[in-house]
Amino acid sequence: MAFERERQQMIADIESGVAATRSMTGRDQLDPRVLEAMRHVPREDFVPDDLRRSAFRDGALPVGHGQTISQPYMVAIMTDLLELTPHSVVLEIGTGTGYQAAILAQPGAVGATGLQRRADSRTGPRGAKQTQRDGLR
Repeated sequence: MAFERERQQMIADIESGVAATRSMTGRDQLDPRVLEAMRHVPREDFVPDDLRRSAFRDGALPVGHGQTISQPYMVAIMTDLLELTPHSVVLEIGTGTGYQAAILAQPGAVGATGLQRRADSRTGPRGAKQTQRDGLR
């Protein structure tokens, strides 16, 4: 997988963020399924081509039309705090690039079912392509 070193650094940054915020979140560590989803979904495919190398930096990135993709730590902690089970159903409104939806939809990684997403017309072909590739309808 491309960007493997950057992806591993992103996971390390997420784990550092969890440790730094444990008194606020009540989390000493994230569910391993959340980290596996973060490893598996190619974040670089959800940002503009000129920002692919920056996709793993622990900060929000602009994706056009005044929108951003959330920082990896925020995506991970929000997913973990949902405490999803294999029977969970998620409705995500305003999905932007679809990155959070792709994390939630990872089979076996997080366990949510019933996730449906329609590509936001503002993300153009990139959003629609990601939706189809990640099996979201």
